[in-house]
Amino acid sequence: MKLITEATGLLFILFIFQSCSSGHSEEAERKAASAPAASGKMFHSQKEASYGDSLHIRVLSWGGEETGSYLVLVADSLNKHYIGNSFFRQGVLSNIWVDDLDRDGMPEIGVVLQESENLRYGRLSVHELSPDFTLQSVNFPPLSETLGADYGGRDSVYKRDDKVIVREFHLLDRLDTLSQSSRRRRIFYLYENNQLTLSGSEETY
Repeated sequence: MKLITEATGLLFILFIFQSCSSGHSEEAERKAASAPAASGKMFHSQKEASYGDSLHIRVLSWGGEETGSYLVLVADSLNKHYIGNSFFRQGVLSNIWVDDLDRDGMPEIGVVLQESENLRYGRLSVHELSPDFTLQSVNFPPLSETLGADYGGRDSVYKRDDKVIVREFHLLDRLDTLSQSSRRRRIFYLYENNQLTLSGSEETY
């Protein structure tokens, strides 16, 4: 809630500044007119999801285009619980989903980020909602030397219906490491005991 208050305060200060600046000169009016567009660039996209009848989630991306933060807002309309947590962001907000991955009765929120550069590297953070209505977070483990061999980027991160998380990416041509081949590697993860564990991998063509 502190972060939400700070963000609201920032927008209020920008509004006051724009109001005070207008009317003093043509230059001030021009700057005031362009200020909304400039401030709007701080907020890039948002995704929404729900779980059950009363749990509603919204993820808001803000800051720089590629580097900044994302805000996870969770509202339990039945029990009147509301929280908002901010997390570091490297990449563009691509997708979110909500599911009880470990079947413990408490849902997890998956947030997928993807870099526009750096071979479109994909990232996943899983935020588990605890009984005391706080978020416990884990990130994708780094690729091992074996699984990261011939990494060619263009990651796709998604959750299957059987609660398995898949990270899929293209592989480089072993004879020409500057070009991509038709091969892809899929890595499978399970969310167990509050961590992402490797459950297998495969290569496809």
